[in-house]
Amino acid sequence: MDQTTKPLLIPPQFAQYAEKHEIFELYQRMLSQLIIHKPEEPLQFLIDFLKKDVNSPAILVLGPPASGKKTLSQLLSKKTGAVLLNQNSLVESLPNNMKNELGEKIKNMNLQPNDWVKIIKHRIEDYDCVRKGWILESFPESRVQSLALLSNGIFPKHTVVLTGEDSMLIERAAGKRIDPKNGEIYHTTFDWPNESSIQNRLVIPEKYSEEDLFQRLMHYNRHIEGIIDCFKATTKKINVDQPKGDVFNQILDYVSRPARSQAPITPRILLIGPYGSGRRTQASALAKKYDIVNVSTSSLIKEAIANETVLGLAIKPHFQRRSASNFVTKIIFK
Repeated sequence: MDQTTKPLLIPPQFAQYAEKHEIFELYQRMLSQLIIHKPEEPLQFLIDFLKKDVNSPAILVLGPPASGKKTLSQLLSKKTGAVLLNQNSLVESLPNNMKNELGEKIKNMNLQPNDWVKIIKHRIEDYDCVRKGWILESFPESRVQSLALLSNGIFPKHTVVLTGEDSMLIERAAGKRIDPKNGEIYHTTFDWPNESSIQNRLVIPEKYSEEDLFQRLMHYNRHIEGIIDCFKATTKKINVDQPKGDVFNQILDYVSRPARSQAPITPRILLIGPYGSGRRTQASALAKKYDIVNVSTSSLIKEAIANETVLGLAIKPHFQRRSASNFVTKIIFK
């Protein structure tokens, strides 16, 4: 626990309970939402917040064109059960009143960052996103949009940024094909369908000429560092110049981990190694560096034997034969 001018006699079980049930993170989420929304009735706001605060995925998937964002996001959605969101699906799912309000901007493709945040916020507050979680693909596209998300209380738990050399992405884009019937994505080299009926109806996607792709890559590269800076605490970069299955497994492994926490913790470290591997030296160095207690099982056993305690006398004949392992747990807990 934090030190104070007047030390508090806090039982260690309190800290363990708070750590186990993520009390610190809960208070952090509650306080951040209060500061962002500034509700007129804070208590009722917190009650409503707790009713829908569940540990569901909140993931951003970003990457340059031809990096496989859409395909990987679809696979991730199927695996985790989270709702997949992108700009097209967000606009299509708008209620009529919002479509009327933003109609001209949608038609002219002139939605501002605050408009997008309003649309996203409305969608992720729906029951399916609250319970199942959400995956937002290819958004935000700029630092301004990123800051708009954060200032409105939309915090991703994990941000996946796909990376790759421009030359590799341009070469990969040349083989991309789309099934106009269902929107499925295929590739002439890496993912070609077996059925001839599907092969015959595949088309080259729009804006995928080398010149178009070069312009989109320039736009992406100009903005991505500003986006990453906003979400650096939750970001992991993954290179896509490897088999799709390997890329997906790395993404799944990352988003399956608990979100990084700033909560104070009580360190509990177990060092295991063969005789002569330097366990004692490393344990002493760690204890000194982080100001934690070094619990040496051999020292505890020797102390019990020297003090001739009941347990020490029981251990003594076994200790000399290095067969006192059955007594170690009792020594540690005592």
